[in-house]
Amino acid sequence: MVEFKKLKILIVEDDYLVTDMIKRTLTDLGMSDFIEAANGKQAIKMVIRSNPDLVIMDIEMPEMNGIEATRQIQKRCPTPIIILSAFETAELIQQASEAGASAYLLKPMKKHLVEKSIVVALARHKDLMMLLKLNRELDQKNLQLKKLNRQLKAKNDEL
Repeated sequence: MVEFKKLKILIVEDDYLVTDMIKRTLTDLGMSDFIEAANGKQAIKMVIRSNPDLVIMDIEMPEMNGIEATRQIQKRCPTPIIILSAFETAELIQQASEAGASAYLLKPMKKHLVEKSIVVALARHKDLMMLLKLNRELDQKNLQLKKLNRQLKAKNDEL
């Protein structure tokens, strides 16, 4: 089970009242280590600088929206991200998923759904990191096999 009290969470929201609501909900779940950003550009910098365990990111923000920020964060510093939105359309959910979001929550947040989303987001991210690691190992093995095949072909050509 996830130890919520040990998680460092980046909250990316341009409305300070919503940020306070998110913090209260997370505090009720036992969390207390929060970092804040007000837009997607700040979020990218904060993820790189602070290496949070989880990001809760609004979609609609000034300067850079949450979808684009999620995409850029996943390219630079893969991190579990929960997208937070007042809207639930199939298109937005698809965009969030394609950008690399681990979960999608609606505003206002419900405590039991936040808890489940955090567990799923962390598990999905852990699985993704394991797949990436295995993929790198497989790539290395393939390179070794290609080298051995070239050496074998050279030996066969000599004979």
